[in-house]
Amino acid sequence: MNLTMCDSKKDSKISSHELNKREMFDGMRAYHESELSHKRDCINLFRSIFTGTIAAYAAVLGSIFSEKLKLDNVEPVAVSIFIIISFVTLILAIATNNKLAKDHSGYQRYLSEYAKECEYLGLRTTFVTIENKSEAIKKIPLNPAAGPGYRYTQLIIDLAMLSIVTVSGMLAYLVIEMANK
Repeated sequence: MNLTMCDSKKDSKISSHELNKREMFDGMRAYHESELSHKRDCINLFRSIFTGTIAAYAAVLGSIFSEKLKLDNVEPVAVSIFIIISFVTLILAIATNNKLAKDHSGYQRYLSEYAKECEYLGLRTTFVTIENKSEAIKKIPLNPAAGPGYRYTQLIIDLAMLSIVTVSGMLAYLVIEMANK
Protein backbone atom coordinates (compact mmCIF):
# COMPACT_ATOMS: atom_id res chain seq x y z
CA MET A 1 0.00 0.00 0.00
CA ASN A 2 1.35 3.42 -0.98
CA LEU A 3 0.47 6.00 1.71
CA THR A 4 1.58 9.62 1.06
CA MET A 5 0.28 13.13 1.62
CA CYS A 6 -1.36 14.36 -1.58
CA ASP A 7 -1.28 18.18 -1.27
CA SER A 8 2.29 19.27 -2.03
CA LYS A 9 1.46 23.00 -1.49
CA LYS A 10 1.19 22.33 2.21
CA ASP A 11 4.45 20.39 2.56
CA SER A 12 6.21 23.08 4.63
CA LYS A 13 3.11 23.56 6.78
CA ILE A 14 2.83 19.83 7.23
CA SER A 15 6.45 19.34 8.28
CA SER A 16 6.14 22.22 10.78
CA HIS A 17 2.83 20.80 11.89
CA GLU A 18 4.33 17.33 12.37
CA LEU A 19 7.03 18.75 14.65
CA ASN A 20 4.47 20.68 16.68
CA LYS A 21 2.18 17.67 16.73
CA ARG A 22 4.99 15.51 18.15
CA GLU A 23 5.64 18.09 20.90
CA MET A 24 1.94 18.37 21.75
CA PHE A 25 1.38 14.64 21.86
CA ASP A 26 4.50 14.17 23.98
CA GLY A 27 3.06 16.73 26.40
CA MET A 28 -0.30 14.97 26.38
CA ARG A 29 1.39 11.63 26.97
CA ALA A 30 3.35 13.08 29.90
CA TYR A 31 0.16 14.37 31.52
CA HIS A 32 -1.52 11.01 30.95
CA GLU A 33 1.42 9.18 32.54
CA SER A 34 1.29 11.59 35.47
CA GLU A 35 -2.42 10.83 35.90
CA LEU A 36 -1.74 7.10 35.93
CA SER A 37 1.06 7.58 38.44
CA HIS A 38 -1.18 9.60 40.78
CA LYS A 39 -3.86 6.92 40.61
CA ARG A 40 -1.38 4.13 41.25
CA ASP A 41 0.13 5.96 44.23
CA CYS A 42 -3.30 6.69 45.70
CA ILE A 43 -4.49 3.10 45.35
CA ASN A 44 -1.28 1.84 46.98
CA LEU A 45 -1.80 4.23 49.88
CA PHE A 46 -5.43 3.11 50.17
CA ARG A 47 -4.24 -0.50 50.37
CA SER A 48 -1.89 0.43 53.19
CA ILE A 49 -4.60 2.38 55.00
CA PHE A 50 -7.03 -0.52 54.62
CA THR A 51 -4.46 -2.95 56.04
CA GLY A 52 -3.74 -0.54 58.88
CA THR A 53 -7.45 -0.18 59.58
CA ILE A 54 -7.90 -3.92 59.99
CA ALA A 55 -4.76 -4.13 62.13
CA ALA A 56 -5.92 -1.27 64.37
CA TYR A 57 -9.31 -2.84 65.05
CA ALA A 58 -7.68 -6.25 65.55
CA ALA A 59 -5.40 -4.62 68.15
CA VAL A 60 -8.44 -3.16 69.91
CA LEU A 61 -10.11 -6.58 69.93
CA GLY A 62 -6.92 -8.19 71.22
CA SER A 63 -6.76 -5.59 73.98
CA ILE A 64 -10.37 -6.32 74.93
CA PHE A 65 -9.82 -10.06 75.12
CA SER A 66 -6.55 -9.71 77.04
CA GLU A 67 -8.28 -7.20 79.32
CA LYS A 68 -5.57 -4.58 78.75
CA LEU A 69 -8.17 -2.09 77.54
CA LYS A 70 -11.00 -1.13 79.86
CA LEU A 71 -14.40 -1.66 78.33
CA ASP A 72 -15.26 1.99 79.02
CA ASN A 73 -12.41 3.02 76.69
CA VAL A 74 -13.34 0.78 73.76
CA GLU A 75 -15.95 3.10 72.27
CA PRO A 76 -13.75 6.26 72.28
CA VAL A 77 -10.82 4.29 70.83
CA ALA A 78 -12.94 2.67 68.08
CA VAL A 79 -14.60 5.97 67.18
CA SER A 80 -11.21 7.73 67.16
CA ILE A 81 -9.81 5.13 64.77
CA PHE A 82 -12.86 5.57 62.53
CA ILE A 83 -12.51 9.37 62.50
CA ILE A 84 -8.78 9.25 61.77
CA ILE A 85 -9.19 6.69 58.97
CA SER A 86 -12.07 8.67 57.47
CA PHE A 87 -10.15 11.94 57.60
CA VAL A 88 -6.96 10.51 56.11
CA THR A 89 -8.74 8.71 53.25
CA LEU A 90 -10.87 11.77 52.49
CA ILE A 91 -7.82 14.06 52.34
CA LEU A 92 -5.98 11.54 50.15
CA ALA A 93 -8.94 11.24 47.76
CA ILE A 94 -9.39 15.02 47.51
CA ALA A 95 -5.67 15.63 46.93
CA THR A 96 -5.45 12.92 44.28
CA ASN A 97 -8.61 14.08 42.49
CA ASN A 98 -7.23 17.64 42.45
CA LYS A 99 -3.96 16.37 40.94
CA LEU A 100 -5.93 14.42 38.33
CA ALA A 101 -8.01 17.49 37.44
CA LYS A 102 -4.84 19.59 37.08
CA ASP A 103 -3.22 16.95 34.85
CA HIS A 104 -6.39 16.75 32.78
CA SER A 105 -6.46 20.52 32.24
CA GLY A 106 -2.87 20.36 30.96
CA TYR A 107 -3.79 17.46 28.70
CA GLN A 108 -6.84 19.38 27.44
CA ARG A 109 -4.69 22.48 26.78
CA TYR A 110 -2.35 20.51 24.50
CA LEU A 111 -5.31 18.96 22.70
CA SER A 112 -6.89 22.38 22.11
CA GLU A 113 -3.58 23.81 20.87
CA TYR A 114 -3.33 20.97 18.39
CA ALA A 115 -6.82 21.66 17.04
CA LYS A 116 -6.16 25.41 16.79
CA GLU A 117 -2.91 24.84 14.94
CA CYS A 118 -4.64 22.51 12.49
CA GLU A 119 -7.29 25.17 11.86
CA TYR A 120 -4.68 27.92 11.44
CA LEU A 121 -2.63 25.87 8.96
CA GLY A 122 -5.68 24.66 7.08
CA LEU A 123 -4.97 21.07 8.03
CA ARG A 124 -8.20 20.18 9.78
CA THR A 125 -8.92 17.57 7.16
CA THR A 126 -6.17 15.06 6.53
CA PHE A 127 -6.03 13.78 2.97
CA VAL A 128 -4.11 10.71 1.95
CA THR A 129 -3.46 8.97 -1.30
CA ILE A 130 -4.03 5.25 -1.16
CA GLU A 131 -3.28 3.43 -4.38
CA ASN A 132 -3.58 6.65 -6.45
CA LYS A 133 -6.92 7.60 -4.90
CA SER A 134 -7.19 10.71 -2.67
CA GLU A 135 -9.43 10.44 0.39
CA ALA A 136 -10.21 12.59 3.41
CA ILE A 137 -9.57 10.30 6.35
CA LYS A 138 -10.05 12.51 9.37
CA LYS A 139 -11.54 15.87 10.24
CA ILE A 140 -10.20 17.37 13.47
CA PRO A 141 -12.94 19.11 15.51
CA LEU A 142 -12.44 22.79 16.38
CA ASN A 143 -13.07 22.22 20.09
CA PRO A 144 -11.93 18.68 20.80
CA ALA A 145 -12.71 17.16 24.16
CA ALA A 146 -10.61 14.54 25.84
CA GLY A 147 -12.36 11.33 26.79
CA PRO A 148 -14.03 10.76 30.16
CA GLY A 149 -11.22 8.51 31.42
CA TYR A 150 -10.01 10.83 34.14
CA ARG A 151 -13.56 11.20 35.50
CA TYR A 152 -13.74 7.41 35.80
CA THR A 153 -10.39 7.44 37.58
CA GLN A 154 -11.72 10.02 40.03
CA LEU A 155 -14.83 7.88 40.56
CA ILE A 156 -12.66 4.83 41.30
CA ILE A 157 -10.74 6.83 43.89
CA ASP A 158 -13.95 8.12 45.47
CA LEU A 159 -15.41 4.61 45.64
CA ALA A 160 -12.21 3.22 47.16
CA MET A 161 -12.28 5.98 49.79
CA LEU A 162 -15.94 5.31 50.59
CA SER A 163 -15.27 1.58 50.82
CA ILE A 164 -12.48 2.06 53.34
CA VAL A 165 -14.59 4.48 55.41
CA THR A 166 -17.53 2.06 55.32
CA VAL A 167 -15.42 -0.91 56.40
CA SER A 168 -13.85 1.19 59.15
CA GLY A 169 -17.29 2.23 60.38
CA MET A 170 -18.54 -1.34 60.34
CA LEU A 171 -15.48 -2.56 62.24
CA ALA A 172 -15.88 0.24 64.81
CA TYR A 173 -19.50 -0.76 65.31
CA LEU A 174 -18.61 -4.46 65.66
CA VAL A 175 -15.81 -3.77 68.14
CA ILE A 176 -18.09 -1.57 70.25
CA GLU A 177 -20.85 -4.19 70.17
CA MET A 178 -18.43 -6.94 71.19
CA ALA A 179 -17.19 -4.82 74.09
CA ASN A 180 -20.74 -4.20 75.28
CA LYS A 181 -21.63 -7.91 75.47
